[in-house]
Amino acid sequence: MEDMPLYGAELLASIPLAFPLYFVEGEKAADACRDNGLHAVTLGGGAGQKTFGRSLDQLKGRTIILWP
Repeated sequence: MEDMPLYGAELLASIPLAFPLYFVEGEKAADACRDNGLHAVTLGGGAGQKTFGRSLDQLKGRTIILWP
């Protein structure tokens, strides 16, 4: 699981660093955020994941809002 990219990672290149990014729990939550105009990503492994590999590196320099 730690080698999986973030769900929504393909969208990060089009989101300016100045925009806040929501880090949510689950793909349905990320999709709901996007449907409502928010930028959101999530882990592929769910809330129980403890090792992340380099998947979180893409978030460096961004304002992250945690939304469980």
